[in-house]
Amino acid sequence: MLSQAAMRGRSAALVACLSARGASGLSAAAPSPSLLASIRDPTLLDGSGFPPRAGGGVPSFRVEDPGAPSSGPDAAVADVRRMGEGGRRGGHRPGERGAPGLEGRHDRARAVVGPVEVEPTDRGEPGRRRGDHDARVRQAPGGVARRGGLRSLFPGLLRGRGGSAELGGRGFLSPSPFVGDDGASPRGRIMAVHEAVGVCALITPWNFPIAMITRKVGPALAAGCTTVVKPSELTPLTAIALRTLAARAGVPEGVFELVTADGSTTPEVGEEMCTSPHVRKVSFTGSTRVGKELMRQCSGTVKRLSLELGGNAAFIVFEDADVDQAVDAAMASKFRNAGQTCVCADRFLVHKDVEQEFVSKLEKKMSQLVVGHGLESDTTMGPLISDLPVKAISDKVRDALSEGATCVSGGKPMPSVGPNYFQPTLLANVSPDSSIWRTETFGPVVAVSSFETEEEAVELANDTASGLASYFCTRDMSRAFRVSSRLENGIVGVNEGIISNAAAPFGGVKESGMGREGSSMGLSEYLETKYIFLNT
Repeated sequence: MLSQAAMRGRSAALVACLSARGASGLSAAAPSPSLLASIRDPTLLDGSGFPPRAGGGVPSFRVEDPGAPSSGPDAAVADVRRMGEGGRRGGHRPGERGAPGLEGRHDRARAVVGPVEVEPTDRGEPGRRRGDHDARVRQAPGGVARRGGLRSLFPGLLRGRGGSAELGGRGFLSPSPFVGDDGASPRGRIMAVHEAVGVCALITPWNFPIAMITRKVGPALAAGCTTVVKPSELTPLTAIALRTLAARAGVPEGVFELVTADGSTTPEVGEEMCTSPHVRKVSFTGSTRVGKELMRQCSGTVKRLSLELGGNAAFIVFEDADVDQAVDAAMASKFRNAGQTCVCADRFLVHKDVEQEFVSKLEKKMSQLVVGHGLESDTTMGPLISDLPVKAISDKVRDALSEGATCVSGGKPMPSVGPNYFQPTLLANVSPDSSIWRTETFGPVVAVSSFETEEEAVELANDTASGLASYFCTRDMSRAFRVSSRLENGIVGVNEGIISNAAAPFGGVKESGMGREGSSMGLSEYLETKYIFLNT
């Protein structure tokens, strides 16, 4: 496996290769003046070694607040000023590799609070507030708890707190008896050890900027890898703030590094990471289309690859369900981040006997949502990330209505609030052949269709190329186990709409990806197994 010195060298080589791309490569993220003014601690975005904001000598791409009355990033392309070398992690025991800034330090609290201060402005979404009864719909919330959980989970697993033997870079896996008594093989002892994969390129999306980074960086650092993170060009400021605070908390330079690029050059940067012989693993969260392309690019160097891709989750309400509980679960799943989550419910399958009750109660709950900027105290649903999905969702809703669907509520943009807002929308009688049913919506639209039998519901739920998450509500525990086993998904929520948990393996099947994040399985994604035979 790679030595720490080799990892440093290979990370540096990747830096040099990316930098050599010059004006067609990387560029700096520059917060707009209005966005910067809304952040209490602007120094979070001025970390040492990061590309300066516009006017500082390096061309930059502008980052706007998507929740503001007007937005839309202006992009300019330039080369990166600096991406740090990787790998100054030698000499740590397994449990210590994830420690600096990740566990057991007072600075950890600052490392959580700081980026959360930036995140609502970076993506415009509301955060949890004390006494908040809408916390299951608000955003920064569970996210913060989950991020803290991720930071403490992986070092704990390395020390064996996760219920398994040490899994560190030099940890012993499983002793075995002596072999050789049959005379056909040498006498000795077989050992298997885990070692760090090496240099990891981590490409993250915009919808949960903190959580998407920590769920990748946490296990990578805990395993002993070095990391280079490429955040979304739509929400780079949260990533910069997180990296700044990680450095303040004691994470060594060169271990958790960051590069930014605008939308036009992001594909080029991704290709360089996927084809570089110095990168041993790529982890990507994003669309299925891009994931397939990265998979193709990684094939030339046979990299370790983790993909968490798109979903099109079904939400089934059986006739024996507690309808009030089902409505609460539907609200939590659908309207987190304004429906911009890979695991949010898109296709609502409701038994015909409870369809009218469910739709009526859901409409009432949806009418209580307060749409606005995430920094406003009463906001419970924020904006879409830009004006592009507003148009796409408008087109989908229009097409669904032309195919026979009924608009119970919403269905239109909200230009009086801002260009990136769309009404919470409830559609009934949606055809399973419509575009809004067949493809992931990534917005605040509930599409309802009815069914009569369990067999029909499961068949409709599985009738998709995606396989990330699904949900269903029932009081029948036999049905709970039976349907869970029949659904073709990596994640199933039963009588619950919030399913992400740092201690659980997160990932999909079919075209929703490969690999898992979270739990000991997420840690294993960053470890290689080496077999050692010791002649005795």
